[in-house]
Amino acid sequence: MDRKKIISIQDSQLIKFRNALREVVFNAYIIELETLIAESRNLTIESNLDRIKYLADKMDKLRTAWKISIYTCSLCGSRTSDMVFNIFFKIWFCIECYGKNQKFYRKKGEEGEIWYDESTSHVPSTRWYP
Repeated sequence: MDRKKIISIQDSQLIKFRNALREVVFNAYIIELETLIAESRNLTIESNLDRIKYLADKMDKLRTAWKISIYTCSLCGSRTSDMVFNIFFKIWFCIECYGKNQKFYRKKGEEGEIWYDESTSHVPSTRWYP
């Protein structure tokens, strides 16, 4: 995606369906995470170090996939809100959190506060705020 994307639903039945789908995916995420945690608890470090590293990596990837998905806001964790895709960070925010971030970055840019990002060759914050 090369532009901001807003996914907003107005129909109440579709909102209920979306929220139910997000709840199903969340429950599957929690069950998988609990399974991995339970398996890692039963292992000893001395004899199963490779397996523990594998499980830790898998849990980390699962948490990251959940955090950046459209199913949840990356800041507040809301699973019932309409979502906005932030192209700079490549993650989804609920509309409320996205608006709060916009105000924050605009205010800091107007105040002249400068942040630099390594990937953008030191572009001042006033040009790259999300």
